Amino acid sequence: DLKPKISIRWTNTEPYHSVYFRASSDTLSSTELSELTTLAITKERNKGDKKNPDAGKIKWKQSSIFIEPNPEADEFEDKLTKLLDYLETDSVGVEKLINNANGHIQVYSSFHNGNTMIGGHHLEKDHIKGLSRLNLEIDFDISADGNFFT
Repeated sequence: DLKPKISIRWTNTEPYHSVYFRASSDTLSSTELSELTTLAITKERNKGDKKNPDAGKIKWKQSSIFIEPNPEADEFEDKLTKLLDYLETDSVGVEKLINNANGHIQVYSSFHNGNTMIGGHHLEKDHIKGLSRLNLEIDFDISADGNFFT
């Protein structure tokens, strides 16, 4: 309500989701990993690269490539659907990355812990079928950030 006084009755927060395909290797470079697929690589790093400028001497122990076709804000289910659809456009390349470089789907989600109920993920039947068709594993990293609602 705006009149006679402002009254807020409900508020909501949306979690952050990053849903991507990751392939990592102890022996192959990021270039060699990229050559196993026709899919666009979103991010890459090589074994021996510094983890970040402030990390001192800490270096990555594996080379990795990341494929995230929709990094924009979206719901988990939509991101997973879009990723699976995209990966199926080069199922042969995805299979090579799975077999040669521990290819899998990685999910990172950050929920606001304001009311201590952070929610979770729902895999639809089509998600499970898509994961099975591509012979993919999926890993979830879930965190809660922020202040409690009072």
